[in-house]
Amino acid sequence: MGLFWLWCPYTSFPQSYVNVWPMALNTNIEFLGSGFNFSYNFNLGGGALATMNDSSGNLLFYCNGENIFDASNNVMPNGDSIKSHYSASQGVIALPFLTNSDRYFLFQVEGDLVQGLYGFNYSVVDMSLNGGLGDVPLGLKNMSISPNATTEGIAATAHRDGQRAWVVMHDIPSPNFRFLLVGDTIESIVERPSHAFYGGANTAISSNYKFSPNGKYMVSSLYVDSTIELYRFNNAQGTLEHITDINFETRIGSIEFSSNSNYLYATSAEPSLQSAIYQIDLEDYSKTIIGSFTFPRDLQLDPQKRILVATVNSFNLGAILEPNNAGLASNYIDSILTFSPLNVASNFPNWISNWFNTSFCVENACVSDSTEFYFAGYRMDSAIWDFGDPASGPLNFGTGQEPKHVYSNPGDYQVTLLATTGGSTDTIIQTVSIVFPVDAGVLKDTTYLCSNQPTYLSAFQFGAEYSWENGSDSSAILVNDTGWYVCTISNACTTIIDSSFVRFVEPLNIDLGNDTFLCDSQSITLSGFDVNQVASFVWNTSDTSNPTLHISFSDVSFSSNYWLTATNACGTASDTIRIGFLPQPDVSWFSDSILCDRTEAVISPPIIDSVAFFMTYTTDDIAYDTLAQPWRIDTFGFYSVHAFNRCDTVVKRAIFSPFNAIDVSLGADTVLCPGDSVALNAFWPSSSYVWGDGSTDSMLVVSHDDLVGAGSETYSVTITNGPCARIASRTLSVDDLVCDTSNCKFSIPNVFSPNADGINDVLKISNMCTSVSFSVAIYNRWGQLLFSDQRAQGNSPVTWDGFVNGVAASEGTYFIIIQYGDKVQKGSFSLLR
Repeated sequence: MGLFWLWCPYTSFPQSYVNVWPMALNTNIEFLGSGFNFSYNFNLGGGALATMNDSSGNLLFYCNGENIFDASNNVMPNGDSIKSHYSASQGVIALPFLTNSDRYFLFQVEGDLVQGLYGFNYSVVDMSLNGGLGDVPLGLKNMSISPNATTEGIAATAHRDGQRAWVVMHDIPSPNFRFLLVGDTIESIVERPSHAFYGGANTAISSNYKFSPNGKYMVSSLYVDSTIELYRFNNAQGTLEHITDINFETRIGSIEFSSNSNYLYATSAEPSLQSAIYQIDLEDYSKTIIGSFTFPRDLQLDPQKRILVATVNSFNLGAILEPNNAGLASNYIDSILTFSPLNVASNFPNWISNWFNTSFCVENACVSDSTEFYFAGYRMDSAIWDFGDPASGPLNFGTGQEPKHVYSNPGDYQVTLLATTGGSTDTIIQTVSIVFPVDAGVLKDTTYLCSNQPTYLSAFQFGAEYSWENGSDSSAILVNDTGWYVCTISNACTTIIDSSFVRFVEPLNIDLGNDTFLCDSQSITLSGFDVNQVASFVWNTSDTSNPTLHISFSDVSFSSNYWLTATNACGTASDTIRIGFLPQPDVSWFSDSILCDRTEAVISPPIIDSVAFFMTYTTDDIAYDTLAQPWRIDTFGFYSVHAFNRCDTVVKRAIFSPFNAIDVSLGADTVLCPGDSVALNAFWPSSSYVWGDGSTDSMLVVSHDDLVGAGSETYSVTITNGPCARIASRTLSVDDLVCDTSNCKFSIPNVFSPNADGINDVLKISNMCTSVSFSVAIYNRWGQLLFSDQRAQGNSPVTWDGFVNGVAASEGTYFIIIQYGDKVQKGSFSLLR
């Protein structure tokens, strides 16, 4: 059925709720510890039974499929003519309201197609009426849920919240189960597909549905098909997942789960003298006959965790004393109780499967994650939890139906639940194992196995369980064929489905080829194996992902070794290749003009590995010849250098002609005074010229005025004659210290207008005698000094912006006195706004 981790240990029923069992035919059973007491009850029929007790074990009411009786065995007011059928084995079931403790639902299926009785209905019992003996209020009897024909079966289990309940039935003909979520009302009705299509009159006999005590499984017995359908049930969502069909050679009657939900029990329904009682192991679905009985009619789990066996026309009540044990160890006995001839017990009342189960379930038992706990029973009033993890401090305790706890470390923890139900408190203690999640990907996407040896495929993980597609539950299986292998791996924390495609490979033969070399701009791609034959590999570059290795000229040093090691299921193999490089022949060093300023030259080629050189030449006297090394050139001609290796051959030709040196000088560096000029003459016969300013004359004239702004400048010219060239240069400058300054005069403007219009906004005082120090003083017409300044050299002018201490001077005439050396120069100017 696949792996499904859920810990829901079964403890025991609070016996008071199930203290009294009305049974068909004509018998009441009262449980007294591990014993019984029985009495006559002639109100009971032959099949459909439901009952309700209070928390003290007192009978409240019961139904025989036709009438509702109070605790005094009288038909309740309006409790007659219940739409069910007395022979339906599971025709009625009773459930309490969610919040109204006096009211109860009674769900009813008519389920007799032979007599034409159809429908799924419910009635309400109100125990606050009729002096506490109960009544069926008017308008709340035989309320229709579905008018369709139904099977004889109806069952119930608790919702995940432990307070509401799920009720299941099946219309016919129909492909769907119908699930009702019941609280104070029928909150919702959902349909879930059944594995088989239920149709036809005989299907109505398929009346047995049962939920496991932990609420996680549901079974349906198909009487006609001799089949039990096993489903996984989600009690939070009300969803159903078909697990498998369990087939029998005989028709199946009643079914019941063991209290630990690990085993399912079934009785054959053939009307023979001796009918088998089967135990079905829900781990592998194997069937074991644990006993036989004369036409066993019904199975029911009792408060002592036994399964009682009722029969038709027998005065004995059989029992499976240890149903949680496998096989014959379950200990079936023919008689645990013998009735008098007036008492025949053929059917048990129909209970909600886990109403009285005071156990709890554990899900997601993972380290560092929220482990979920929830009460697996029904109508727990309160809960106090001790998670057995004192290191977590106050978080070690919780309350409520569904607490969560995070365990920081793996290990076994003793969890204690104090559950109060119906006025009684039970202590449930369980050891919970917290584990790490199952690792995903333990099976590789592709697994390579050697073709010449048998190999096991392993999915092993510590503490896990396994379910392979071929049915094996071992951690490893022997594989012989190529194809997909799928395994479900599970522990108490997680369940994963992992798979691997198995491919058989041959022993490896790695071949990178013969040693070789690369030329400039060349590359090579190495590939030494079939990717479908290799599980892992590594290149000398540490690359383990690319099956090929691309090598270009720039990747190779003078000579490099490249290797590949590959592994598969047959072993490891490797190969090495040596790749050298050959540089591109280079003749860029050979050019014209190599003999400028010389009458001969001796040329030696560079030493480049693998490259050979030779020179050919043509002169006026020799048409073509090879020049012996060392190459001595002293004659005009055309000379060609040839460079070659296995990659390429390169030829370059140059014109060589001995020339005398270009002997040109522009003269010594010079200082120019005012009025001076100099001619820079670069003339050389049969030559061309380019000056720094772009001019191409052989001569350039520079005057003193050309240098005033710069002060100094270097003039250069490139002189080209044939293949040879020379650069000549001269620096010219001006320096008033070496010039005559005796007649130095200052320029004084006669007017300026500081009005910020960008024209004559400042007064500038300067002269051309750069070596003269001078001072400037400006006065108004009353002789007051308004501005003064001093300069060390005349080429740095004195300026006045027309302001005095930040205040604009008024329009008018102003006077200026300039002193330099032992000389004084006076003047005046006008200021206009």
